[in-house]
Amino acid sequence: MNLQKITGSVPAQTAPAPKAPAKSPSVKPPQTAPSAVLRPVSSISSVLPQSKLSAMIVSFARFFSLPLKPEMLTAIYRQSLSNSAPNSEIKKRAALSLAAAAAESKGVELHPKGLAAYAEAIDPDQERQNRGHKQNDEHGEEKPPRAAPITPAGVEKAVLEAAEEDRLLSILNKLPGKNGRWIVLPFDFTDGGREFRVSMRILLEQALSPTMPPAHCMAIDIVENDRKWLFVLTPAANPELTVYLQPALSARKMEALSLELSRLMEISLAHISVKNRTQAFPCETGLRGQSSVDEAV
Repeated sequence: MNLQKITGSVPAQTAPAPKAPAKSPSVKPPQTAPSAVLRPVSSISSVLPQSKLSAMIVSFARFFSLPLKPEMLTAIYRQSLSNSAPNSEIKKRAALSLAAAAAESKGVELHPKGLAAYAEAIDPDQERQNRGHKQNDEHGEEKPPRAAPITPAGVEKAVLEAAEEDRLLSILNKLPGKNGRWIVLPFDFTDGGREFRVSMRILLEQALSPTMPPAHCMAIDIVENDRKWLFVLTPAANPELTVYLQPALSARKMEALSLELSRLMEISLAHISVKNRTQAFPCETGLRGQSSVDEAV
């Protein structure tokens, strides 16, 4: 796999490139013109369709500290269409857009196959048919998720194995971004006959460090059939935890869950918020004190 960097933040380790640019199934050079003019957000409606997806793309760009260049935003929008039919559901296109914005912040642009694999790692609600570590049995049928024990050590083992077996994801996780290093760690497990798909997304404060830098935010996205849990933890002297639930729970049940989480995690009840989930990626569009973007951007 040939990964061509477009930023100078990480020293190159590969041999000099040949005269003709090498093709790669996963990564390609950027298409955005370097002299693109930066326009204010109010003018983005002239280059992007007025839609919920467009609003999310702007939010993703802000989350990754990307300049709101129309050429870059339209490139991300096009990438969300290249891997899906025009009428495909918004959550799939949103996952592709988030993956494209994350890759852009790391200085690379992914080919359609690589972008789809990255989106599936980010969103556990997507079918993970492109995951590199998915294995088949002797009959060619897909093996069920590994039954790792639900313990810190078991979860750590599943996460590390999944990351090591996915070469593209391993490379992307090591690349710094504009606002830190954003890593994605997807894994699956079973418990009591129930299958769970998980995406752990961590935003590290520093781009690269000899030791693991402190995390700015951790999001653990869990899907089990039609049920979804999203835990967003912001580490600090007084950590804050927000939980997004789908399907919706009553106010009484959410209050009971808040009390239980406060007891189990030893976090002040005042710093725990349990909400019903209404967005595909609520933590990415709401972090860093960003104001929401109207759907008719």
